[in-house]
Amino acid sequence: MSLVLNLVSFGLRQAIGDVVGEAANQVTTFIEQHYRDHSQTLPAALAQANANAWKTLAVALAGDSFCDQVKRFFTT
Repeated sequence: MSLVLNLVSFGLRQAIGDVVGEAANQVTTFIEQHYRDHSQTLPAALAQANANAWKTLAVALAGDSFCDQVKRFFTT
């Protein structure tokens, strides 16, 4: 949870008390879901796509050599 959400949560608990702490948690969850920091979403998605591309290339290269080995096995 970010610093801002911690401060909002703390302020809500101070304002409405610990008895209604569940309501403060629900408000904090709502704020976290709707106002989250998306500055790292694109770099993370690009890093994941890069990793997947390398995995795909590795499988494609390994698959070609495997198919070649199977062809050689059955032709010899």
